[in-house]
Amino acid sequence: MASEDGELIHGRNLDWDDISYLLEYPTIIVRHPTGKIPYVTVGFPGNVATYNGINAAGISVASNENQSNGDIDRVGTPSIQTQNVILAEYDNIDDIMAMIEGLDRMSAENLVIADGNAGRGVIYQLTASHFGKNELGDAGIGWITNHYTHPDMVKWGIEYKENASTLIRHQRLTQLLDPEEKETTLYGKIDVPKAVSVLRDRYNPQTGETQPEDAFDDDSSIATNGVIYSIVFKPKSGHFWLAAGNPPVPLNTYHSYSIAQLFGWDEPNPPTPDKVD
Repeated sequence: MASEDGELIHGRNLDWDDISYLLEYPTIIVRHPTGKIPYVTVGFPGNVATYNGINAAGISVASNENQSNGDIDRVGTPSIQTQNVILAEYDNIDDIMAMIEGLDRMSAENLVIADGNAGRGVIYQLTASHFGKNELGDAGIGWITNHYTHPDMVKWGIEYKENASTLIRHQRLTQLLDPEEKETTLYGKIDVPKAVSVLRDRYNPQTGETQPEDAFDDDSSIATNGVIYSIVFKPKSGHFWLAAGNPPVPLNTYHSYSIAQLFGWDEPNPPTPDKVD
């Protein structure tokens, strides 16, 4: 497994823009729809869209916006609504995959789903009428940014300049996570602090430069693409670590939270570590 303890770890940076309302009022939204699964999302006041979240059944999900060269639809189910459905109604990855593949979709998205109890994950690359998927497989690791990499999906994407942010970030994630990258990989050693170090990474593999600590959105590294929230999930444990607040967000402390604590349930195994400075 890619992680040190064998438990699935799911990290994500939510990149947006320097919007004061989003940065100044990060909000953990706790939801328990009647008759459905309790879940938690990270957003902002008044936010009903789900861009990332974790539920009490061991599922975590996060989306990365993509762009298609034409395969989108004004009629169908939005990705953000799909994530609400996943968190509120699903407890295993097989049923989630069947739902997504039969869905009347609208937009171009990359969707990462982790099933902590099964120790499985999948990355979907989606348009309105096509999809490609990569399950984590025997290596137990995967990564995606904001473009299509699946051979069946590349033709549905747009062309990017060589130094586009999504390509830079994907290249650096490959260096940090691919078990074949012997000199740079963290594979097999990943824990929560090391997952945080990936989300905080400011190295540009194309220029060989490390971006300044005060850079917010220079399109040049994992941590400097306009990050407004940075999260590490351990869905099996029901724990997550969140950095938010004033930019640069990934350099802030990642505070731990647990679904049990947020819902007022007993928590026999509090998150460890309590925080990552």
